[in-house]
Formats: sequence, C-alpha cells, structure tokens
Amino acid sequence: MLLIPIGLDEEEVRRIPWVSYAVIAANVAAFVWELAEIGRGGSPFRSWGFVPGESGVGRILTSMFLHAGILHLAGNMLFFFVTGPFVEDAYGRVLFLFLYLSSGVVSAQVHAAMNPGSIRPLIGASGAIAGIMGAFLVRLGRRRIRFFWVPLPPLPVWSRQISIPAFVFLPAWFAIQLLLAVVAGADAGVAFGAHIGGFAWGAFVAIVVAAAGIEQRWIHPAIEKQIGYRPDEALVRAVEESQRGNTAEARRATGSLLAQNPRDVDARRLAYEIALEERQVEEIARHATRLLDLYLDAREDGLARQLIGEASESAGAALPPRFLLRAADFLARNDEAREAAGFYQSLWDRFPSDPACLRAYLQAAELARQNRDFERCRRLLERGLQHPACGSEWKPTFERKLGEIARTEAAGPGYRGMRPQVEKN
Repeated sequence: MLLIPIGLDEEEVRRIPWVSYAVIAANVAAFVWELAEIGRGGSPFRSWGFVPGESGVGRILTSMFLHAGILHLAGNMLFFFVTGPFVEDAYGRVLFLFLYLSSGVVSAQVHAAMNPGSIRPLIGASGAIAGIMGAFLVRLGRRRIRFFWVPLPPLPVWSRQISIPAFVFLPAWFAIQLLLAVVAGADAGVAFGAHIGGFAWGAFVAIVVAAAGIEQRWIHPAIEKQIGYRPDEALVRAVEESQRGNTAEARRATGSLLAQNPRDVDARRLAYEIALEERQVEEIARHATRLLDLYLDAREDGLARQLIGEASESAGAALPPRFLLRAADFLARNDEAREAAGFYQSLWDRFPSDPACLRAYLQAAELARQNRDFERCRRLLERGLQHPACGSEWKPTFERKLGEIARTEAAGPGYRGMRPQVEKN
C-alpha cells in the first residue's frame, strides 16, 4: 500500500514557518533550474551533486537541493511539509536551519562512509529531511500524522485517510531504511545510508536540546517575547508534560488551573484532549460539555461544530442533557435540522424525566412544524404537556402551540400557519 502524508492532527504554529517555506521554495526553484540546464545539454547532477571521496561540504549543500524527478521532489517535500514547520516552531528558526543543514551534511558523510568507492552523485533533500524526522520523533513523537492510504494493485483502487502516531510510524520508517540498506546494498539506487545517518543525527540533536534545556531556557521565551504572548506558565508545563506522555502530571496541572478558573478555555481543551487520549469516557463528556459552553459563548462556531462531532463519537452514551440540548439548539440555528432532531431525541430517550426535555420537545416540534410535519409536531407537544416537569411555567406555552397546530390542521394543506395579529394605522 502507499501512504501519502497530508498533515498532522494539530497544525497550529505560533509563527509563520518562513525557513520551512524557504526550503520548499528553494527546492522547487532548483528543480526548475535543473530542467532548464538539462534542456540546454548540461549535467547539473554531475556538476553539483555530491560524489563520495571527491566532493567537499560545498557540493553536499548544493546536492541537497537537486532531485532526480518530480516524484522524488514531491515525496521529499510532502514529508518535510508535515514535519518541518512544527520542528521549526518548537526550536526556532536559527536552530531549525542548523538542524536541517547539518543533517544533510551528516547524512552525506554517512553515505560516503558506506559507499567509499561510489562515483554516483548523491542528490536529494531526503537526508536533511530525515534529520528533521528524527528530531520530530524526539520532540513531538506523540503527535499523529495523517495519511492518504492508497492500496496498490491487485487490491481494489480506493483510498481513505488514516492517522498514525509519530512514535509508531517514524521508528518503523527508520527500521525499514536499516533493512533496505542491508538487503539492497550499494546497488539500490537509493541512499538508505544517508537516511539512516540523517535520522540518527536529528534525533541526537533533539536529545541534546532537551537534556540541556535549550528550548525552555532560551528559544521558547524568545519566541513568546517576539509574538507578544505570555501564556500561563502552569499551562505551558501541563502541555509539555502531556507531550512527553506524563498524562498523570498533565491532568493534575490542568485540574489545578481549572479549579482556579473554570472558564480557562486552553486548560479546558487540554483536559479534554488528555481524556480523549486515555479514552476516559466520563471525563470526555464532562469536559466537552464545559468546552461547548465556552465555544458557543465566544461564538466559535467552527470549533463548536467540530467538538460536537468529536465528542458524540467518543462519548455519545455518556454525554449529559446540557451537552445534548446545547448541541441540538446550535445545529438547529445553523439549518442542520436532521442532526438537531437526533440530539433532541437522544435527550428525551436517555433522560425522560429531565426538565431539559421540555425545551427539547418544543424545539423539535418547531422543526417538525417548519417541515410541515404537523402530526409529528402535535405528538411532540402532547408529550411535552404530559411531562412531569411541565408545570405552570411551561403548560401555557405547550397549550398555545397545540392550539395553533390544531387551527393549522383544520385550515387544510394549503394553509401556511397563523398570521400575526397587527393593528393597522
């Protein structure tokens, strides 16, 4: 099967990743130049590629921007696009550029050591990109990489999206490079040794950065100062603990933050994501309900819609009446009547004695009336009128609505509903 990387589960960065974009642009520009040179009868690979034992560091740097074809270029840039900007965001532009270039140099030297007599020019950015992938594994290994999964013949021709944790995919990729380097050897036409060297170097640099505290001491404060945003240090530590896999400490830290400020949307989101990762259904439902309130109050409709779908899939049976009602009202306001009706029905089916059912009956009846399903509208209003919580506050509303439906049904199919009473002036 063919796995085509298309993105990450979380794709937010603090700053525009200019270095990553510049690297991609330079590779594309170099490829266009290659085509022009070859069209004029030139030999850019021989002139600018790295030949083990014959070329210096300068030729290593130029070889990193040459590619043997459009598929070679596209494959490298796809893997770089889903890892590079996020490593740049974590390490800053200067360290990221050093990591990229040094990974390219180290990967070429490893290739030369494994193929000392080779006269084939080494070209391509894959050694440098392998270094970025190695650093990504160490620094952001818990992130999930999204792929298009395309089965190869004779399997059926179809595709779908899947996501794989980086700590699963990247070590598997590295192991495959090791295996192919042993099995295929020097005649493979692919520099597996360069991939191995670059990946190992990138992982080593990331380990050194973490052990020395370089990111926390210098890089992170400098970036936050530049963008003018100073997040709560306790929240930053909680996020870092979560990324390291220390969910118990991350959960404790977010719990403390939420005890001080229950409306801290960032802490609430982190608590929700930790619950998702650990598949704690009750916690998912609890945090999703509070988070939906925050999103709707802030009019973050896109985030609210995403949360509704995500929480329904992960904790549908545990979602409380408040979540179901607010989700249904939101969907009804946004002309998603069918989905809204499903949430209303889930509310009264699962919580038949809850007072929230009264609003659910009224809203679902209104959706049925708008769809001219007057019979369903009447049944829902009658059920609401018979609800044990339908006291003096609600009863007149249900009786009035039933009266309007009765008059509408009596007027015949062409009747569009009650006209409002007005005074003519």
